Amino acid sequence: MRSIRGVIKIPDGEPLPEVIIEIRDGAGNVRGVQTNERGEFRMPNVAIGTYDFKFTKNGFQSIVGTIEVSKSAPRRIRIALEMKLGV
Repeated sequence: MRSIRGVIKIPDGEPLPEVIIEIRDGAGNVRGVQTNERGEFRMPNVAIGTYDFKFTKNGFQSIVGTIEVSKSAPRRIRIALEMKLGV
């Protein structure tokens, strides 16, 4: 098992709290967490595999994509994304 962690900010560098982060595995199982007041999130105990992800917050453009959780990935890597205003 691994963890997915990171930080979400707006383009001017300010942290973005209350962003919903969801991952979906190939079987359709969904897990989610939310960013804290510093825009940080951590999703522990994620099995090795490939997941679709979605980052959402009202008033901001959603971010979607795919992430691979790998046993060989360095432990200190953090996802860093910027969310832009808009729908």
